[in-house]
Amino acid sequence: MTIKEALIAELDGVDATEAAIEKVLSDHALFSGGGYIAVDHGRLIDLSAVDILKKVMSRASVSEGGYSVRWDTKAIAARIAGYYAKWEMSDPGEPTISDISYLW
Repeated sequence: MTIKEALIAELDGVDATEAAIEKVLSDHALFSGGGYIAVDHGRLIDLSAVDILKKVMSRASVSEGGYSVRWDTKAIAARIAGYYAKWEMSDPGEPTISDISYLW
């Protein structure tokens, strides 16, 4: 399995263009044609999936005639949070509370 195939499998049916996949992999310094090794690439593949999912969340809903496409943003946000929890990371987009009582 290649790194690109691993990311596509991780996205599990989420529509992403080839260009978006290649860009995200490049942003994480991954070569799409390289062999996937879970121990070496798992975290970066998950973070690449997070980048794609964040782009999906920003897509507008589409309605034409009897056809409509909507994204369940709560489910996508929960999936993103799951990736961050898996790697014991905090979501950089979430607000954080810091103790600054030492300043008083």
